[in-house]
Amino acid sequence: MTKKRPIADEYFALLNEPQKSIALEARVLVLGTEPDIQEEMKYGVPFYVRQGMICYLNVNKSGVTLGFMSGTQMSDSFELFSGKSLKLVRHIALPSIAFIHEKREEITNYVIEAIVINDAKSKK
Repeated sequence: MTKKRPIADEYFALLNEPQKSIALEARVLVLGTEPDIQEEMKYGVPFYVRQGMICYLNVNKSGVTLGFMSGTQMSDSFELFSGKSLKLVRHIALPSIAFIHEKREEITNYVIEAIVINDAKSKK
C-alpha cells in the first residue's frame, strides 16, 4: 500500500534546487530504512516517526540537515553530527546527493539507532 503524503509532497515541490534534490534523496533514504516509518509535517518541516519522532529534514538557504530528536542519546559513531550546542537534537549536514550516497550506510545506522532509542522509550 502506498503511503499518501500530500502535504509533505507539496513542501518538497516548493523547494529550490539544489536543496530540493538533496532533501528528496534524504527522504527516500529515511523512509526506506524501516517499512513502518511514517512521514508527518510538524512545525512546517517533514518529520519521520515510529513510536515517536525519529528525525526531521530541515531545509534552508544554506543547505539541508537531517536532525535527530534523540541526538544527545546517540553514539555518533561515524562522527557526522554537528549542532552540539543544542540540548537534545543533533543533526547531520547533507551538502549533496553524492554525500548521501557516500554515507548511505552510516546515515541509515543513525536512523536505526534513533528507532532503537524510541522503541526503548515506548516500552517504559
